[in-house]
Amino acid sequence: MPPPVAGPQLPVADDLQQEHVAHNAAKAWEEDDEVYVLLNHIQDEMQRLAAKFSKSQHYYWERLYLEAKSDRKKRSKINTYNAFIHDMANKENEGRCPFACWNLTKVNS
Repeated sequence: MPPPVAGPQLPVADDLQQEHVAHNAAKAWEEDDEVYVLLNHIQDEMQRLAAKFSKSQHYYWERLYLEAKSDRKKRSKINTYNAFIHDMANKENEGRCPFACWNLTKVNS
């Protein structure tokens, strides 16, 4: 089997384009450095929390992952029936104590 051949390379047009490419590369390296600083800070904080609360560092990584995942979770669409019932319950509850056991939309605690 013959070795793979590199595809054609586009020629660099002029010095301005070379400067643009160099600038974008420097910006990408700077972004990577900032991300690594952030990740190191998060890891240090998780180690501190693990020592303080006697839990594993893995517990905090998993918790961070699950919290971020729940924030991205798509909410279900509101249908007309549920919106209508919610609006009617809110009208019924106007002027009533929010802690009453018969309140229709508030969660009792």
